[in-house]
Amino acid sequence: MTGVQTCALPIWEPQYLPTPLGGLAEGAANFAEGNQTNDVMNLAWSETHVFNASMVNEFRLGYSHVNTVRLQPFADQGGLNAQYGIQGIPDTPPNGGLTQINISGLNQLGGHNNLPLNEVNGNLQVHDNLSKQWKSHSLRVGFEMQRVKVGVFSAQFPHGYFVYSGQYTTVPGGNAASTGIAQFVIQPIASNLTNGVSYEGGANQVEVSPMGQEDYRRPYYGTFIQDNWNVTRKLSVNLGLRWEYYPLPHDNYGADANFLPGTPFVNAEYIIDSRRKSTPLSPSFLSALQTNGIQLMYTDNQQLGDVSKKNIAPRIGVAYQLTSKLVVRAGYGLFFNGIFNVGDGANVGNNYPFAFGLNLTPANGNLPLSTNGSIGPIESGLINVPITPSQIGRASCR
Repeated sequence: MTGVQTCALPIWEPQYLPTPLGGLAEGAANFAEGNQTNDVMNLAWSETHVFNASMVNEFRLGYSHVNTVRLQPFADQGGLNAQYGIQGIPDTPPNGGLTQINISGLNQLGGHNNLPLNEVNGNLQVHDNLSKQWKSHSLRVGFEMQRVKVGVFSAQFPHGYFVYSGQYTTVPGGNAASTGIAQFVIQPIASNLTNGVSYEGGANQVEVSPMGQEDYRRPYYGTFIQDNWNVTRKLSVNLGLRWEYYPLPHDNYGADANFLPGTPFVNAEYIIDSRRKSTPLSPSFLSALQTNGIQLMYTDNQQLGDVSKKNIAPRIGVAYQLTSKLVVRAGYGLFFNGIFNVGDGANVGNNYPFAFGLNLTPANGNLPLSTNGSIGPIESGLINVPITPSQIGRASCR
């Protein structure tokens, strides 16, 4: 005899979240702006087969899929920054819209950071359990397989972030927040004063993060055998043994890198998936590795590490009925678990050269971002800011 159950639940949730200022100015205080859709699919299928009165098999299959897309209002309009005289902004769709401008005392202008975002979370689960009743034993054996997928296309500051806090224009001891607009309009020029500071003006902080793609896979495997044994009318013993394997997550296209701490010039390593040997590295990064005694390694191990395959977990439980109203129970078990961030979190795909951010601030609060005014004025945008893995310098990378 066979019983089958199937369930499918698709959900599509489109939303539009208006921005405070409207139009190209946007002015959103967080990334909950513009168009957002959640495409959700849940599938479940189970089959129960009764072989005879003492043996039953249960098979279950489940899949969940969530695709969240967040787009700023002008995501599909590239080149808007150049139209307004702001150069070098990577605003090709879906990264369109005005760059992010923060002037102290005013609403933020432009699209908020962390947009656009396209995130996919998928989870496939397969279970099978076989139950057999044999004399005083209730036997169960089974296995479980799980496959987690996390795909994220985003960046923290994909279209740039310019801060005008007023630190260049405030009166000493005064309120810098009230002079941000003055700092925004001042053009950095060479000073003609004795001991004057040249090229002071423009932004006092610039951030940018190039768009990046993560496509993670994380499988899990487990199997078990269990025996519920009624030794006597009063004594029951539960015996079990479980094996589990938690492979490390890996990127489907090799966009993984990790630092393995060790003794400098002995076994400290920075490892990258060998499938990405063609990804360029900056001379500054390579110099930093060499200076600090860290060896650059490319590996064919797509997990960038090794985990134990000997996770064998015994379990035992005992129940004894002392009286008609009192049962004494005792148990022992060994358990294993694997932790994985569902979403864009502490994954090794967030390491250089596959993900990085530049945070440019003056070495001294009274000095400009650059000694020649090439970085900081809004019209210069990001044209003089290195935003590729082969160009960045360690002083500006975070």
